[in-house]
Amino acid sequence: MSFGSRFRFAFLLLLGTLLLLGGGTARAQSSFSATVGRVSLLPPPYPSTWRSSNTFITLAVSNSSNEPVHADLQISVLRGGVLVGSTPPLPRTYGAGYVVYPTNLITDWSRMVFQGDVRKSVDETGRLPDGSYNICADFTNVRTASGVPIGSLQTCTTYIVFYPKPPTLVFPENGSIVSVPLPVFQWTPVMSQVGLQLPHWFRLVEMLPGQTAPQAIEANRPIYEALFNKTSAIPYPASAPLLVEGRTYAWRVQAAFPLGGLGSGTGLRSFGAPPVGRGGMPSPSFTIIDFGKGPVITFGENDGKSRVYTFTWVSDPVRAAKLRESRTGSTLTDDRLGTFGDARDEPVPGGARASEQKDPENGGANFADNLIHALVSLWRPGDGAAVRSASGLRMKSNLDPRLAQAPAAPGSPTSMTPAFADTASSAASDSTAVVPTVPEAVPSDGAPMEATPTAVAPTVQPVGVGPNWAKLHGSASLSGETYSRDGSGAPTRPDQSARVVTGLTVGVVGDRIQVPVSALVSGDQVSYRQNINQLAVSPRWQWAGLTAGNLAPQFSNYTLADATLLGGGFELHPKRWRLGFASGRARKAIVPTLEYPASPQFARSMTAGRIGYGDPAANSVEVSVLRATDDAGSLGGIESTLAITPEANTVYSARFQGVMPVRHVRAQLETALSRYDRDRRSDASPLDGHALGLQLFHETALSHMGIKAEYLNGGFKTLGNTGITGDRLELGANARVQMLKGKLSLDGTAGLQNEGINTAAIADTRRRSYGVNGSWQPAMRFGTDAQFSIYTSESDGTDSLLQGSRNTTRLYAISPHTTWNYAGIQHSVSCSAMLQNSKNRSGGTPNNTESLTLFANWALGISPPWTVTISGNYSRTDFDVSVSEVSSVGPGFTWNAFRSRVLTNAQVQFMRSRNGNSGTDYDVAPRVETRWEFAPHQAIVLRGNYRHFKYANGLTPLFDERTASLEYVTNL
Repeated sequence: MSFGSRFRFAFLLLLGTLLLLGGGTARAQSSFSATVGRVSLLPPPYPSTWRSSNTFITLAVSNSSNEPVHADLQISVLRGGVLVGSTPPLPRTYGAGYVVYPTNLITDWSRMVFQGDVRKSVDETGRLPDGSYNICADFTNVRTASGVPIGSLQTCTTYIVFYPKPPTLVFPENGSIVSVPLPVFQWTPVMSQVGLQLPHWFRLVEMLPGQTAPQAIEANRPIYEALFNKTSAIPYPASAPLLVEGRTYAWRVQAAFPLGGLGSGTGLRSFGAPPVGRGGMPSPSFTIIDFGKGPVITFGENDGKSRVYTFTWVSDPVRAAKLRESRTGSTLTDDRLGTFGDARDEPVPGGARASEQKDPENGGANFADNLIHALVSLWRPGDGAAVRSASGLRMKSNLDPRLAQAPAAPGSPTSMTPAFADTASSAASDSTAVVPTVPEAVPSDGAPMEATPTAVAPTVQPVGVGPNWAKLHGSASLSGETYSRDGSGAPTRPDQSARVVTGLTVGVVGDRIQVPVSALVSGDQVSYRQNINQLAVSPRWQWAGLTAGNLAPQFSNYTLADATLLGGGFELHPKRWRLGFASGRARKAIVPTLEYPASPQFARSMTAGRIGYGDPAANSVEVSVLRATDDAGSLGGIESTLAITPEANTVYSARFQGVMPVRHVRAQLETALSRYDRDRRSDASPLDGHALGLQLFHETALSHMGIKAEYLNGGFKTLGNTGITGDRLELGANARVQMLKGKLSLDGTAGLQNEGINTAAIADTRRRSYGVNGSWQPAMRFGTDAQFSIYTSESDGTDSLLQGSRNTTRLYAISPHTTWNYAGIQHSVSCSAMLQNSKNRSGGTPNNTESLTLFANWALGISPPWTVTISGNYSRTDFDVSVSEVSSVGPGFTWNAFRSRVLTNAQVQFMRSRNGNSGTDYDVAPRVETRWEFAPHQAIVLRGNYRHFKYANGLTPLFDERTASLEYVTNL
């Protein structure tokens, strides 16, 4: 073989060897592959949950080498292409075949180290900042068990973190009195990653006696609920159940995301709600998803849930203004800023504090107190003493205009008079019940004349029944209701329901030992939600008291504030000491099903205690502790893709109060430390947080001024108060003054709230509010009430996900009223005008809403037993792309008979509503109600309502509703 031939042979042999070796390496590389996948649609932003979660990411490994493969795996987190976190390379072995590893088995997440702003956010708030991330798995030093090397490998997936603050409710304000027939609900929108507004799930419920607002919103059957898109203001639909005089309602908005995309739904799984585009809802502005057929998922801080706000609906704007004035107390009245501490800490009979008797969300008494006040205000004694008492009150009101009672509107277009409201739930949430009056017949000379007695307190208070060794005091209400509906829409009520409400006290040994027994038992249950029924027994003897059953203890704003427990506790008040303890289940577990795709939740239990010293109405100090834990096994091992985790929380709080009586100054200081465990199944360290709040009050007989400052860092969390979110700074002030001998009353509020103090974690959001209310009563025959409020919210963009948003809401209202006598008939006219204007700008796109509401009521006191009324209202809501108009008119009468022992009210309402170009809907609703006091302190109430609603669209069937109820009430 020649040299050239040998060279060519050697070259071909070398080339073949290289090809053979190269082919083997290629086969070895192709025998091992991996893919990182993202499971959650909205992944959890808390790194502490990665250790136990299966829904963060998954790692799919394919090994076809027929032997185990060893590799060093490093997980890297990149934000904007910059490395912000990583684990060290950790050795791993992967068996032959195809295996999918869940999150907690991919790597040792406890060894993840973050850096820069991301580390600051994780250390202070426990979560990743909002933004777009790349999660990469880097395999290095890859080799088979036999030592064959395999090339390095990298696989990545996109991970978007978006965990916004919940929406903030704007109107109706928390604890307010609303007289608008169909109020427009407004809130600040939550923006999505691309600068567009997220859908919001709206829910409205009626509060039952004895419920806190959070409990009512979770447990009660909704009067109206729907998913709305591209709007942060909705008018209450004309086809929804009518609001009832004197009832208190709770509402909440929750950020949501529909599965399957918006626009796929064709209906609404709510109660009494019409199809899309009906019942006062302009269809071009809203997209409604059937909650049963098109489920939604919720997300964000507090699961996207806003605070729960409450309002009491009163038809007459004049009486509503008086109630608003009577509710102004020593706490800051602007509830959009929130309140903290226990400013209602005055002692009450029985040794309990006022704070233990009132609902923190409403500022009102508990349901037993409400019931007693309502019943006492409605008894009508048949003797002349009542007439003299009523006349004396009127004469006193002439001397002091502040005591003047505004004429009622018994023929309001949407409700009955307060005299016929449900006494178990119609009382205002403070001690001032909604008291009805009949317009007085005022002679031409101006002197008050004696009229038929109306709702005044009896001259002889109930003394209870039974012997001295076991006497029964208090009140009770038993009612039964039947309901039927024909036509379109879902029923708003069950076919038959019954309710028992009691606020009784058993006095033992000459009333020396008090045993309060309160109960709420209702047949209107929603099985997959919280339980409505409540029963509590609270025996007290001198300075000691026990409680068992359903209890709502309020220790402090940062520990136990708005939770309702099923368990027990005690209160001890020896001399100047105060000791308290409470323990029980705060909520039950909820497992979603195909029939009820509700948001899941773990069962939660709470244990809390406190010890204090001093006078609760003067100088005092108190320390509270709360421990709340979720039962990790209460969902049966089901893990939600919504990142629902079993939580735990421990909070330590100290509160100080100082009073300077001479200077009329009172100060409250509260500080708290919290240790929050996001996921009990994880071994991550708890997140530490702290809070600090200060309130100062200066109050005299004619003036009041209060200021507030509150700071909560990003790590503060308490499970005992659903109205608190961390990472927040608040400043607020309010003032009230009466001038011109009480003829002019002014009060105003101002507040600043900054959410997202840790700007590394979330966009900085600034909220401001200003409000002024005035009441002018120059004479008994004329007065005017006015309201002016501005609420602004502005959010900066962050990490290119948000383009910033701005919301400005303005509210203007005026309510003049006058009374005169003509031809022997007293005429009372009250009217109001309200303008709501909301301007939203999100992602550079405007989304504005403007609503105008007009109301007028004309009452004629024909004779002492008879009052005739005519009421009408008109509202117009402009959404830029569509307009909604609703108008109604209704006559009514009130008849007092048999020395005020039988009181009858009847009315009929005619309503028409127009939604864009969809036509005009019509509604006719007559009502009647009769109250018969058949014995002292005992009455029977009979109610009957009928409603006929006709849609403009002939393809949509009309509906008819019928309701009848019989109620027995007693005040012992």
